[in-house]
Order: sequence, then structure tokens, then C-alpha cells
Amino acid sequence: MRIFRRRAEQLPEPRSIGTLYRRRERLPWRADRNFRILSIDGGGIRGILPLAFLARLEQTFLQGRSIANYFDLIAGTSTGGIIALGLGKGLTATDILEIYIKRGGEVFPPLNWFQRNSQSASKYIINRCDRNKLDTLIDEVVGRSCLWQSTARLCIPAAETNHFEPFIFKTPHHPDYKKDWVKEMALVAKTTSAAPTFFSPVKGNDGYEFLDGGIWANNPIMVGVADALACFDVKRENIKILSLGCVKDRYTMPWLRRILGGEIFWTNLVFECMHLQSQNVIGQARLIVGGDSVLRVDAEPIFPKIELSDWKRSCAMLPEVGDSLFDRFGEAAEKMFLRELSIDYEPLYMP
Repeated sequence: MRIFRRRAEQLPEPRSIGTLYRRRERLPWRADRNFRILSIDGGGIRGILPLAFLARLEQTFLQGRSIANYFDLIAGTSTGGIIALGLGKGLTATDILEIYIKRGGEVFPPLNWFQRNSQSASKYIINRCDRNKLDTLIDEVVGRSCLWQSTARLCIPAAETNHFEPFIFKTPHHPDYKKDWVKEMALVAKTTSAAPTFFSPVKGNDGYEFLDGGIWANNPIMVGVADALACFDVKRENIKILSLGCVKDRYTMPWLRRILGGEIFWTNLVFECMHLQSQNVIGQARLIVGGDSVLRVDAEPIFPKIELSDWKRSCAMLPEVGDSLFDRFGEAAEKMFLRELSIDYEPLYMP
């Protein structure tokens, strides 16, 4: 009993205690300029898909320049958070795509028949993947940079485990954002991508422990919309959103679950909830800013399903799928988002 009491005393207070429950003072925004948001879903190594689409935009319309220069805010969860932080670090989507394809196998190594079946059995007891391999790759991508050093405004969802509260790591693009600017990008990337059943939780140096932000915001589109409307004096009809998915999955109600209803038949619930959350927030965003102001780009379900950790099939199939999405949505994306650079962002807090 004394051990549990000591641990409780060592835990940091819930971050929600410091929440400012008031309307923010909105920063000025030019009335003649749209506010452009790039939102990138979680999806493991299937993040190759949104990267392939963004890379085609860079190569076709931007002469290889970074897509980040054309968005006023980037929101990304899990693999989308890693991509967002990489873009904020100054990498292009083309750079990050190359890393995913060349190095993704270190995090999600190809498995033979025996390994696949062993993992299928053991996943109910232990995490499937090596946390250290992902951490090493993230450290190499974003280095020792801190959030204040990002060249783009960022919102990166995570989930805190001690109090089970949502966390959103934010660059210091508003005077109220005083807590996260000193955080290292690598830590933020590790927290948002700590997917349950795949990777162990991540402990921050301030006592907080984190899991993947996909638990509550796998599609972070509304995180971006709420931040834009709360922080800036921008009309909602002037908000334009490019929302990128990592391949849709199809879910149905199994007949055993319908008849018996026991817990064992709900093992996929977290992924089903993520699927429902994505559909819901896309609808909410379209209601708020207008349906024609949201460009949603995602691939239809692929059969057999590409698992979130299937690096080999993702590399083999998703770049081509990204090209087909570019053929379908590329011109619309260029017209909506790539005709002028974003308004310069300067951090409000720095050393």
C-alpha cells in the first residue's frame, strides 16, 4: 500500500489542471488570405501513402521544394505526427518517403511464415515491435531539435497514461502555448507513435507517460480546425484543409460478437473506434468550414489488408497507389493549396 501511495505522490498533476477555460485572444490574420491546414492520419508504415502523394505534389508543382512552405498549420498523429515533425524540421516529403522506404524495414522487419504466426499468437501478451528501433530512426530524422525550432506551426496529439488525458504538443504559435516549446521533437514523435500492442509507452523527462495519439485523434483534422479558429482571427470559410489518410480499412460486425457479445470478440475495438473517429471528424470539419473547403485524400481498402507493420507490402504497393491518388486529386490540391506560400511563422517563445 505504501508503494502505491509513494508512486501517486511522484506523479505529475494532470495537465488539464492548467487549462485556460476562456476564449483565447485571437491573433490577427489577413482577411484576404486563406488559412491552410495539412492534416495527416496515423497508420504505421502505411504512412508511405500520404508521403507518396505529397512527394508527387512537390516534384510536379514545387520543383522539389518542401510542401510545408504552403501550409499555415500541420496536424499529424502517430506516423502522421512523425511526418509533420519531419516537415517542421525542414525535410521535404520526398526526403521522408525515402527514409520510410529505405529504413522502415528496421522498425518493421519482414517476417517469414513461422515468425508471422508466432507474432499473431504472442500479440495478445506482448508488444509486436522493438521500441528501440523506432526511437533510433526518429532520433536520426529530427535530431536534437526542439519544437520552437520548427519552421511550421504544429499540433501533435498524444495520450497521457497516468491520468488518461489527451495531450496536444504545440509549437509556440500563440502566447498561451508556453509549455511545449522546449520539448525535443524526437520525444514528441516517440509519444505520438507509441501505438498500443505495437510499441511500449514513452516516458517523458517531466514524469508524464504517453501512448499513441491515435487512441483519441487518429485523424487530427478537428485538432487543426479548433486551433486555427481559437488562435487566429480567421473566418471559418477561409480555412482550407488537405486531409490525408493511410488506406481505409473495412470493418463489419462478426456474427459471434453479435450473438454472444463477450469481451474476446471485441479485440479490434480500438481500431474500429479509430475508423469511426476519422469519419466523424471529417464530417464535423466539413460542417464547420464547408464541404468544398476540405480535400480528403485516401485509398480504398486493399485486400488482403496491409497491416500497419507490413513494410514489405507497403513499399511494394503504396507508392503506386499514391500516384493514382495524385492523378485523381493532384490538380485540385495544387489549386487549393499551392498557388502561394504560407504566411511566415515565427515562434513566440525561444531561448
